[in-house]
Amino acid sequence: MKAGCACGSALRRSGGAARWLGPGTLLLLMPKCPACLAGYVALWTGLGLSFTAAEHVRTGLIVLCVAALAYAAGRTIVGWRRRHEAKAGL
Repeated sequence: MKAGCACGSALRRSGGAARWLGPGTLLLLMPKCPACLAGYVALWTGLGLSFTAAEHVRTGLIVLCVAALAYAAGRTIVGWRRRHEAKAGL
């Protein structure tokens, strides 16, 4: 058994949760229509976006979030398998 503080494992668990929370929240709050996204960008930053640019930004954000969630899922599955293989002594 390793000697050390338990705060390291708590930080790893919270970091793992944050890996899921960011992209999931962004996907949940993503406006369905590009015109709404352009409106939100204009409201928050004062910058205007064309409909086409907003559509590309929205699509890019969705692809980025899905990729981040797939990466988090892959890391979770690999970690789970490693822990279970180590327990089984494989």
